[in-house]
Amino acid sequence: MVSFFAATGLKDIGVEAAKNRLESVILEPATVAINGLKDIGAKAAEKRLVKWRTTIRTMEGLKAVGMAVDEGTDERTHAKYIAVNGLWCLGAFVMEYLYSEQVEHAIKNLREMEKEIGKDLLMRWGENCISDYPYLKSSLEEFKMRYENG
Repeated sequence: MVSFFAATGLKDIGVEAAKNRLESVILEPATVAINGLKDIGAKAAEKRLVKWRTTIRTMEGLKAVGMAVDEGTDERTHAKYIAVNGLWCLGAFVMEYLYSEQVEHAIKNLREMEKEIGKDLLMRWGENCISDYPYLKSSLEEFKMRYENG
């Protein structure tokens, strides 16, 4: 339950930081929030914690922060990139450890991001998402196929 509330708090902090027009100093909390959301979601999926819907909350948080970031500077584009990359990573985690509902939720969040950044960029930004988790390579490939065919 604590991780659910932590994910909600990180989402709120990340969105507010992303909306702020000041650069590096204010944008840094957004990137920290994005990384925290990805880590919480990954751990919740690995532990198969579905009761509190933590992984779903973290996916929604990643999408919300990513969509709140206006591109324009390298720092802002990078923040949007790591949010999308985190969504792909969580897609691989839910494909490996959880149920169809969470997989479909990951796909839904990515589709909403696709509307904003385009499919080419969305797919490219997901290429290295599991570099820290090479054991999820086949899960990521399966998730990508479901995304493309869904």
